[in-house]
Amino acid sequence: MSDMPPLVLPWPPTGNNAIRHTTHGHYPTPKYKAYRQEVWIRVKYEKCPQFTAPVRVHVLIDPPDRRARDLDNVWKTVGDSCQYAGLFQSDSLIHDLHLVRGEIRVGGRVVVSVETL
Repeated sequence: MSDMPPLVLPWPPTGNNAIRHTTHGHYPTPKYKAYRQEVWIRVKYEKCPQFTAPVRVHVLIDPPDRRARDLDNVWKTVGDSCQYAGLFQSDSLIHDLHLVRGEIRVGGRVVVSVETL
């Protein structure tokens, strides 16, 4: 399904804890900055292409435990980090997005596959 091998990423900080909101603006938290940098490193290490045309994205989300989580909050952090890393020029290029809850996995992980439409 993919124009690139699946990209295996660590479990992200939650979307609700990625940005700090203050009266002076919105700031990424240190955990979010570290996660974003880790995704950047993995995208570069795996030599992932930069997608510049509409894409389909399939995301397998293996949570670290049984807590209730909104998949879209997990994706928000991962998707923004993938864009920061240059995987796609803009998340507006995502025309088809599939989020799938997988099995519980120690530490959790997120597996991202991308294909050009």
